[in-house]
Amino acid sequence: LILQFLLCARALYPTIKRNRLEKIMATEINSFISDQHHLLYSFDIDIALQYRQPDLHIQSLYDSVIVAFIPQTLVLINEQAWSRQWQDKNPMINVVNLKKNHQLTKLKEYDDGWNLYRIEK
Repeated sequence: LILQFLLCARALYPTIKRNRLEKIMATEINSFISDQHHLLYSFDIDIALQYRQPDLHIQSLYDSVIVAFIPQTLVLINEQAWSRQWQDKNPMINVVNLKKNHQLTKLKEYDDGWNLYRIEK
């Protein structure tokens, strides 16, 4: 019974950890936004953030290749996690284009490789 409990706890740990990260991000991202209708670019965690912050406008980096990012908006990316699986696909194409064509200011570093940036120009 103890072994079963330990295995169950071990299996649930990643989900609980991700849930905590989502809560922290949703709360803290709000503090970097100047008005309720500010835009955030992201992928992967965007659905959870939309649920936790329904007034936040989120543009998925997955849907299409973004030609022009809007300055003074936020972007939440996890290059470390996406670089292999999403190489040559919209999320990483958008991250590469963003870093190549815009100046970014890192606002916050989160666990598991997530970084929040403001797009300066």
